[in-house]
Amino acid sequence: MKEKSIYQVAREVSGLTQERAAEYLNIATETIASYEQGRRKVPDDIVFAMSELYQHPILCYKHLRLKATARELPDVEVRSLSQAVIMLLKNMDDLEENRNVILRIAYDNKIDESELDNWFFILEQIAELQKACFTIKYCNRKGCIL
Repeated sequence: MKEKSIYQVAREVSGLTQERAAEYLNIATETIASYEQGRRKVPDDIVFAMSELYQHPILCYKHLRLKATARELPDVEVRSLSQAVIMLLKNMDDLEENRNVILRIAYDNKIDESELDNWFFILEQIAELQKACFTIKYCNRKGCIL
């Protein structure tokens, strides 16, 4: 069985049928079905309208991540507020623990060969902090998961 698309999951979680969503979005039901089944690319303006209609702003983010140019964006899952805050604070603490390492590396405005391992580790921590920030932005406010 084929995995449901992000567009179908968002619509279903909102409780709307394809017919009702198509009516609100002023597009054909077949168009919605084509988007959800991956037969047609969903235009950005339609994704924005879907996210508002379905009350799932993370849909825009997940749509953006599908584009080849956005692969650098972290994969974000919807979590509860408490989980999101704990994730953020933990990642902030992890980065703060390496504050002096960051300063030592940056002090001479270049990254020496001997500093590369530490630098890549710092970049991983920064990526985790970015993910935590997005998780806060899209934390679960309604008890549903996308």
